[in-house]
Order: sequence, then C-alpha cells, then structure tokens
Amino acid sequence: KGVANFNRGSGFMDSWFPRDIAQHDSKTMQDAIHNFSTLIRKFPDSRYAGDAYQRLIYLRNKLAEQETLVAEYYIKREAWLAAAKRAQYTVEHYPKTPASRRALEIMLQAYEALNLPNLVADTRSLLSTNNINTVQTAEIKPEALPAPVIN
Repeated sequence: KGVANFNRGSGFMDSWFPRDIAQHDSKTMQDAIHNFSTLIRKFPDSRYAGDAYQRLIYLRNKLAEQETLVAEYYIKREAWLAAAKRAQYTVEHYPKTPASRRALEIMLQAYEALNLPNLVADTRSLLSTNNINTVQTAEIKPEALPAPVIN
C-alpha cells in the first residue's frame, strides 16, 4: 500500500516530464507515510522495514519542501503573516530537513516586512547559530511514528 501511494500520480510520461511531488497534493504523501509507519511498527524486522524507513525520510523532506513552497507563494502575494506562520510551521514540524533554512529565511523576510524587530532579531540569531546550511535528514525512530488510524 505504501509503495502504491508513494507512486500514485506518476505514470509513463514521468521519464520525459518528471514531476516534483512537493508541488502536488500532499494527501498521497500522507497516506504513504501512514502505510510505511504501520509497516515499521508492526513488522520492525521485516526485510521491507529499511526501505520503508528511507521512504519516510524522503516523504518528510518533501512535505517540508511543500510547506516552504506555500510560504514562498504567500511572500510573493505579500501576505506576510501567512508566510511567517507557514514557515514557522515548517521549522517546528520538520526540523533538520533541507527546507528548514529556507523557512527561517522566509520568517526573517516576513518579520522585517511586518516591522517586528524582536522576532527579526530572534530569527537572525537562529539563522546564525544553527548551521542548517548542510542537508540533513531527520532520524525517524519507530516509536516516534504516528499511530495507525483504524477505521
């Protein structure tokens, strides 16, 4: 199920016109995360657990990227508060992802536009002290995975 949801929306044209899943609906990514989390929780010693774990990291990074893309859209529209909130959500829920640095930059830009000097200073401090420049992948432990929803 997880692989099916992971690949949902892709087709034979992807070899010529690759798509970035971060720019599409996140429902299938969330479904795949749920499926892979269930597999790892129920069958931690399965030969598929390692692959599921790697796909979870990838999907988490893509969800963070998607949130950042939405925040960038708000920046273009000069919806500063919405951009700041979306970027803050990214930093809080997807720390140590490649999108974290860009989210902090968006927060800084939005806070400057909103004339919030205390938040500007705090965000600048975060940007300078936390070296998020390097691409990191978050470590996901099986016990931290969301509980499966039983219908």
